[in-house]
Amino acid sequence: MADERKGKGNAAFLAGCFEEAALTVAIALAPNNHILYSNRSAARASLHRYADALADAQKTVELRPDWAEGYSRLGAAHLGLGDATIAVAAYAKGLALEPDNEGLNVGLEDAKKERKEMKAAAQEAGNAAYKKDCETAIQHYMKAMELDDEDISYLTNCAAVDFEMGKYDECIKDCDKAVERGRELRADFKVISRALTRKGTALAKHAKCSKDYDVAIETFQKALREHRNPGTLKKLNEAERAKKELLQQEYYDPKWAEEEREKGTEFFKEQKYPEAIKHYTEALRRNPKDPRGFDDKGSVYYSENHRKASYEGARDKRKEDISEGSAQEECKYYSTPGGCKFGKACKYLHREGKEGKAEAEKVDLNFLDLPLRPGKKECPYYMRTGSCKYSTNCKFHHPDPTNVSSKEPVLEHENADTPQQNFQGSSQTSVPIWSDQRAMNGQHVPFLAPAQSYSAGMIPLQGMYPSPEWSGYHQVPLNPNYPPGVPFQHFLAHMNHPMHKEADMPRNQQVPIDEYPERPGQPECQHFVRSSFCKYKMKCRYHHPRSRLPAPMTGGLSPLGLPIKPDQPVCTYYSRFGVCKYGPACMFNHPFNFGPPVAVPTAAPPLPGQFPTRGGATGGAARAAAPPWP
Repeated sequence: MADERKGKGNAAFLAGCFEEAALTVAIALAPNNHILYSNRSAARASLHRYADALADAQKTVELRPDWAEGYSRLGAAHLGLGDATIAVAAYAKGLALEPDNEGLNVGLEDAKKERKEMKAAAQEAGNAAYKKDCETAIQHYMKAMELDDEDISYLTNCAAVDFEMGKYDECIKDCDKAVERGRELRADFKVISRALTRKGTALAKHAKCSKDYDVAIETFQKALREHRNPGTLKKLNEAERAKKELLQQEYYDPKWAEEEREKGTEFFKEQKYPEAIKHYTEALRRNPKDPRGFDDKGSVYYSENHRKASYEGARDKRKEDISEGSAQEECKYYSTPGGCKFGKACKYLHREGKEGKAEAEKVDLNFLDLPLRPGKKECPYYMRTGSCKYSTNCKFHHPDPTNVSSKEPVLEHENADTPQQNFQGSSQTSVPIWSDQRAMNGQHVPFLAPAQSYSAGMIPLQGMYPSPEWSGYHQVPLNPNYPPGVPFQHFLAHMNHPMHKEADMPRNQQVPIDEYPERPGQPECQHFVRSSFCKYKMKCRYHHPRSRLPAPMTGGLSPLGLPIKPDQPVCTYYSRFGVCKYGPACMFNHPFNFGPPVAVPTAAPPLPGQFPTRGGATGGAARAAAPPWP
């Protein structure tokens, strides 16, 4: 009989006659049939009678708790009543029993969607009521929190509403709940930091009455440890500033400050500066608005520093006295020819004329700052290279060309009627004679300081042809047939004869036309523009204009190894200093006037200012007496 009624009820439900199906008397005939309750719950839910549907669904689950369909009816009834959260839980229980049930999966998705929409609506309603109707806003936020208890932002929103209402205690409680729930859910650090910041703000409001900013400062610091936010940092600074101002207000006492200032003045008069500073500082803390405290404190610092300077001066004087004692270590550089470079600032003893110690040896230096030790053996390294690695510490003699007279005879011109002329003048010094290692063809070779940047700047003498390859350290006669004893002036005139011009092309530094490539459109080779020479030659990728090539030498090279070009302007550098850093490659004229036929000296005189001297007869007066050079 019950089965017959059940069949009729199902047929009526399928036909859309929900009222007839609900009024079936099948349940009366079989009160323990869980399927009948499930069908009636579905019929009543279709009629939007969700409360009755919920009762039948609960009865179904009670009769058969392991039946997944009963939880489907339960979830639908709760969802109809607006309890989306409970509906989601009911569908989840049913899926735990039957994961592949399509009805349960669809119902769960619908329940979640509905819950999300309800939560958003509640949040919007709370935001709309915020600052207008705080109580209503709190209700909406609480409803949204019930729909989604895994989002702690609703708790912080409630705390914000409480803060606006002045309920700071309620605000602090809501923030504590939000932090606790966030820790459980492992929420984002930013959310937890926001809750702590709101709590600290409420505590700071409390501190204005309780005079206790320490708790608020500690809370702000915790929030910054969770997430460093500029707003939180600003509130922390404000709380610390408020605490400082509060302490200053509590510490403010003008009467006490005046007493401390008077005590400081007494100590200042007694020159007890540390005690005076202590009392002046206390006076400023008691009354920072009184400018006299700053002035008094500055006076103490000024006086103390001057006293310190006086003490340091006395201490330095004591050190100087002690430095003369026998226990002070002596400066090992003071007795060297160069002396001590620190001078009076040296911390070691500079002993002079003391018993048991000979005076420091006074040694003159030549123009290369090397020691002159007449009577001692000449430094072989200096005689060979023109320099000495031992500098002023060398124990050998380093002859100065400006202080040694020449022993070479002066060759006179063939015309005896011509008066003898000397290039050096009466006061001009001559070049010294070097050791036999530097002799060539029986004649000594002079040493000249390498002041120029090219080797031909050194003056060659008899038997030596001036050319760019010539060097004062490696002199090789250009013409092995050059007869010794013939004046070099005659040989130079002979070599400058037109018959020898073509043969002397390499010596005159003629640059081959095709040696440097022309590349129009490319940047000019800067090295070629400056010196008319390029080490890359044909491999250079830059432009080498023909106009930059040196003009053919019409006058050859001067005895100084510099080009003579009468058709070119005079080299400015040569006219000013008597030397040219470009040497034979220079594009300008370097005139060297030999004058009328005169005797050619063995050693050509140095150019004015070429060899700086250190006083004596060979100094500036000697150069001033020398004849002018062209």
